[in-house]
Amino acid sequence: REPAQRVVAEGRVTTYPGAEVLVSSEVAGTIVNLAVAEKQHVRRGQLIAELRADDLRAELAEAAARIVETDAEIRLAEAERDRARNLYEQKVDTASRRDKAVRDLEVSEARRTTALAVATRLEAEIAKRRIVAPIDGVVIVRQDDAGESIEARAGIVTIADLAQMRIEAEVDEFDTGKLVAGAAVADLHHPVGDGAHVRVVGDDEEPPVLALREGAEEFEDLRSDGGVEVGGRLVGEQHGRRGQLIAELRADDLRAEL
Repeated sequence: REPAQRVVAEGRVTTYPGAEVLVSSEVAGTIVNLAVAEKQHVRRGQLIAELRADDLRAELAEAAARIVETDAEIRLAEAERDRARNLYEQKVDTASRRDKAVRDLEVSEARRTTALAVATRLEAEIAKRRIVAPIDGVVIVRQDDAGESIEARAGIVTIADLAQMRIEAEVDEFDTGKLVAGAAVADLHHPVGDGAHVRVVGDDEEPPVLALREGAEEFEDLRSDGGVEVGGRLVGEQHGRRGQLIAELRADDLRAEL
């Protein structure tokens, strides 16, 4: 393999695709607890922030009390149904009294189901006000502080997995013929130092990208796999079928209402 000719390009330090996440809240509210600081390591599922939910917790306690109340109503309705059945079998009471007792029991059971659904919905709403880390990583930006009010989908912190960083540099199209995949990178003014290699990616429409990674081995051209990586995002063929699931959003509260 012939050595690559000298190519000079400016690059930017970035994470790998999916390794940097802007953590936001699904709902608007006031931050009562911001549990992380910048440069702090976090684990997936670790608490990031809490929004005020006193009113929802009060409603949940009310729903829990309603469940206890309907349990008592069901026990009484079961006793009334059994009593009405016995009296009817002894020809002491009418069928309409028996049927009414059965109906009262069914109504009480339906009320309990409704109370349970309300409690489930409120639990889902409270869960939305506990924001947790979606990935392992480091908090690189903290946009808000405790006591601030935020809008729905507003960013709170940015978390990045800094285990593997890379430098992406766009090369002028006139220098593309000088690049050789796997060639060592010299004079790299960045903490990754030597040991980085060239990874040529791109297609006929986009300018090629020179991607560097610390301690990287030789990379093959991604075009051989039917995909190209442009601007940190993999673009290529992925076959799917009509009706295939692409993504799913949280819907605990809607399931409870259903």
